[in-house]
Amino acid sequence: MAHYDSKSQNLTFPWRNGAVAIAIFATLALLAFLAAAALSSRLVPVWIGPALGSAAAACLLLLATLSSGNESPGGVDNAGSVAVVRELARCLPSRVPEGVELIFLLTSAEEDHMIGAMRWLDRHRDAFHGRSVYALNFDGAGAPGCPVAIESYGIFHRFAPEIARVAVDAARDLGLDLRRIWLPPAVGIDAIPFHHRGLPCLTFSSGSLGRATMSVHSSRDVAGHPDPAALAECARLGAEVAARLAIR
Repeated sequence: MAHYDSKSQNLTFPWRNGAVAIAIFATLALLAFLAAAALSSRLVPVWIGPALGSAAAACLLLLATLSSGNESPGGVDNAGSVAVVRELARCLPSRVPEGVELIFLLTSAEEDHMIGAMRWLDRHRDAFHGRSVYALNFDGAGAPGCPVAIESYGIFHRFAPEIARVAVDAARDLGLDLRRIWLPPAVGIDAIPFHHRGLPCLTFSSGSLGRATMSVHSSRDVAGHPDPAALAECARLGAEVAARLAIR
């Protein structure tokens, strides 16, 4: 699965993600400050509480100005992933046992609260009853760098631990350096509605905080940013994981 829609935003990657990170850190630090102050007012300086609260409030005010547009070509987010799914549709049928049903899904409206994935799931919910179902989602595949598995998100949510274990073993056998990461709150991917409907879904991406990743959701996310080597590694890993899941 991969989504084929794209969007631009008025706040660039460092501003919006930095604001989320600072707001979370400042809020947690403020809770720690209040706990320490409750034990003894001598433990921490008085000015720390207002400073942390002000930092969190400033970030939230900045994020409140966030708006979306239609100026992003969608190179890394998410044309590269669409290419990976198309390649898997070509090579996977010959690798899985007879009787295994493969579905290659390209969703729309992922950038609008994952509506496409939710509507598809609601339309086909009866088809999954009593069956073993595994979903592999590709989002941001092709950004230069090593492959990435998004294993958890928000607070205490883990995506598909069984698929994650298969992915780690497959990456090791393929000689790939797989990074395992956490998705912070306020970031949406199509794996989330699958997870909430009880269907295991693991998301694969690639890259690091370079120019291609920083350009996501902007007019600079051009078709030339996806890296052929990173795309090939994501496709190899996805094919191997799918083939191993098909014989479980």
